Amino acid sequence: MENSRIPDLELAASPPRRDLEYADLEIGEVIGSGGQAVVSKVYAPPHDGEQLIAVKQPTRDAKTLPRETINRFLEEAKTWATVDAREREKPRWRDSEHIVGVIDFGDQLPWIALEYMDGGLDDRLRENPDRLPLSEALWIGECVCRGVELAHNYGIAHLDLKPANVLFRETPEEVWDVPKVADWGVARVLAEQTGTMEALSVEYAAPEQFDSDQFGDPDTLTDVYQVGALVYAMLTGDPPFTGPQTKVLHDVVYGDPPVPPSTHRPEIPPELDAAVMLALEREKTKRYENIGTFRKALAAVRIDGYLPPVVASRIKGTVHLSPEASSSLSIAVSDEANELKNRDGEDTVSTDLTPVETIGGSKRRETLTDSQTDITVIGCGSGGCGAIHHMNQDCETVEFIAADTDVQHLIEIDADGKILLGEEKTGGGGTGSLPQVGEEATREKATELQALVQDASVVIPVGGLGGGTGTGSLPIITRIARETGALTIPVVTTPFESEGQVRQANAKAGIKRLRKEANTVLVVPGRTLLSSSGDLPFSYAMADYLEKVMRTIIDAVNNPNQSGSSFENIRTQIEQGGFGMVGFSNSIGDVNPATLVDEAVQSPQFPADISDAGLVIAVITGDSQAADEDCEAIASTLRDRLSPDIKLACLTSIDKTLAKTMQLTVVATGFEYDQETVLALSFGYSPEKKRIEKIFDQAGGKLNNVIPVIHSETGWSDSTIKTLLDEMEVEGQITQTRTDGDRSAVLNNN
Repeated sequence: MENSRIPDLELAASPPRRDLEYADLEIGEVIGSGGQAVVSKVYAPPHDGEQLIAVKQPTRDAKTLPRETINRFLEEAKTWATVDAREREKPRWRDSEHIVGVIDFGDQLPWIALEYMDGGLDDRLRENPDRLPLSEALWIGECVCRGVELAHNYGIAHLDLKPANVLFRETPEEVWDVPKVADWGVARVLAEQTGTMEALSVEYAAPEQFDSDQFGDPDTLTDVYQVGALVYAMLTGDPPFTGPQTKVLHDVVYGDPPVPPSTHRPEIPPELDAAVMLALEREKTKRYENIGTFRKALAAVRIDGYLPPVVASRIKGTVHLSPEASSSLSIAVSDEANELKNRDGEDTVSTDLTPVETIGGSKRRETLTDSQTDITVIGCGSGGCGAIHHMNQDCETVEFIAADTDVQHLIEIDADGKILLGEEKTGGGGTGSLPQVGEEATREKATELQALVQDASVVIPVGGLGGGTGTGSLPIITRIARETGALTIPVVTTPFESEGQVRQANAKAGIKRLRKEANTVLVVPGRTLLSSSGDLPFSYAMADYLEKVMRTIIDAVNNPNQSGSSFENIRTQIEQGGFGMVGFSNSIGDVNPATLVDEAVQSPQFPADISDAGLVIAVITGDSQAADEDCEAIASTLRDRLSPDIKLACLTSIDKTLAKTMQLTVVATGFEYDQETVLALSFGYSPEKKRIEKIFDQAGGKLNNVIPVIHSETGWSDSTIKTLLDEMEVEGQITQTRTDGDRSAVLNNN
């Protein structure tokens, strides 16, 4: 297929952020409308010349709008600006220019100033009622996937992907125009507020958006379906289901699957039929596991004419294809998987991966300057590998390695290098959730692992605890790295309570071992990570968390002038850090330093008391104006929260794309807690809450009798105790008594 018309994305770069006053905008003709909003052509005041932009605002005068409607519109503006700001973080997203840029938005009045676009996909489908050229349709699908994938990495699902929300920036005639995704967050808000689907285009909506009881709540996999419907329409001229809305709704939820695109267009190859139909599976669990895998499938068909092996293996017996397409479907296998072999009548993938000596080569390390530190991140097991797969890996000072016992999962992962653990022990089939098997599988590859980390100054093993590979491999890999002289900082998550006592016991044993092997262990309670990530899948939430931690460490060791400490000074402080935790916060609009600091160090992922830390590393990120005005206030507020003897390394990072946004990351280590307290914190419980629970357990879980908590022993205030009771969903009230002259807090639910 034709691939020579792909443009340089710099040709369609979004205009820079700038501060605008609504009163200065010259509102022109209406160029788009939908729902309760209208988009107009606008000439902004001179800024290196007069600028043509677009402004989206409600159809009614703001003075007559209900406050609820205004708040929804402002929330959309913040969501859209957040997605756009992430894309502007070059070179982190250097391959993406597929979010309609936000130039500014109102803080009080509902308006959004946007880059001016040159028409939408709905216009192109009307102009080409039969279809778009195959290569161009696939490339547009890839671009939409890339923009949506970026948003998914930050916990934002679009949920209303339709032709009207895919717009284009014109480029020179010899190359294709660049598609960008618009209208972020509207569908979710309107669907939740009205309880209807009026905000959605029914022809492009997924089954779960009509029947969540049967198919589950809409989430990031809903976007996979909707992009599949967009690609289907570009290939055939119509969405998968057509007709009156009631008929379309019935067909989407209850009818037969749509016919493959080749039914309408015979020249479509079976590989493309399969790629699109997998995205349109009615049940979410049968679709691509994420939008990135769909993007890779479209790219593979466009560039090479075959499907990636992991997609091909899922399609067998799942996707609805015509008999002719099924019989002619050619599944090419990448070099990484070698070939599909039939052993004893079963299809299995060869476990031969790229030889380990070629993994983790020196390309990144050759770019290091004298002031930069070489860092290796190793994803351990499915959780750790999934995290680095979803991370942006553009940092030149960092090597990303995936290590797993499951060859099928390992094949799917994007990384600089991969190593199959326990090839002889497990045959590439995983550990069966047995940490001992994971440990033995890792020891089998000890020599290769040592070669991977021998040149690194900092090694960050990452993974989830509780299963077999992660729990078994993390302590071994950490020990191997530390023996080479590297600073070792494992970043791990703990399982949810619903995963059962066995996994929790495995995780506790893993934490104990890691504390013995690592310089510093950073632990995030899994249940708190999931509860604060909204609709973000756990692997994405873990990747986002890991990326923030990693970049904080990189900033600390590679920017000695800012932190006031050389890498060796930071190293000295982290070497005996022991147990650590990380907190994050961000502020859009006016920055309140106290609120920003408190939200970071009192977040669900940070149940520890920061005043107990030995070392705190803080990175404050904002645009240039915010950095000048607010960073010192935030740093001063943070210092006030710490004891004088706690070491504080405070850095500022300027990101001009973060207009009106300030971010704070706090890494705290050196907590001198006992083992019981460390384990409580690792699962998201404060020590106080664990103690209250222990008292309840000793009383048989009943409060029929008065249970005293001696104030002189604990020092807890009444409000602290009441807060803990509320967290435990225990109804009761606190009374005061005196026992032998000592003040006592008494819990009573009589």
